[in-house]
Amino acid sequence: MDTPPSVRPELRALLGHASLAVVPVRPSPDDLDAVGDTLALIEDAGCPFVFVLMQAKPRTRLQMQAVMALAKHGKLAPTVVHDRTDFPTAAISGKAVTEFEPETAAAREVEEVLEYVMTQLCKDVGKSKAGR
Repeated sequence: MDTPPSVRPELRALLGHASLAVVPVRPSPDDLDAVGDTLALIEDAGCPFVFVLMQAKPRTRLQMQAVMALAKHGKLAPTVVHDRTDFPTAAISGKAVTEFEPETAAAREVEEVLEYVMTQLCKDVGKSKAGR
């Protein structure tokens, strides 16, 4: 489950059914401040989660600070999805960046995040089966 940008009442019920919450966070003070409320709901639901740093500017201090701040609170996908022109260019054609230009850095980042999320899902499914 990808979390919405703000905490809404229906989020609590959804988290109770989710296998994994994916929390996209931009490296901005507003996003970093807002993630606390979402994280509290996720933890209350006992749902496994992972942060994904999105729309980051490459090699900036703000990106590094966001990585350090998020890593203190939980798992962080090892790949950062950077703010690249490939995303809006693909959207104009009605496609995802992985469909439009699959060999670009943007597409590789998205594929790497997807692979990481799938690995986390498999781990969590394995844990829940072992606990039965």
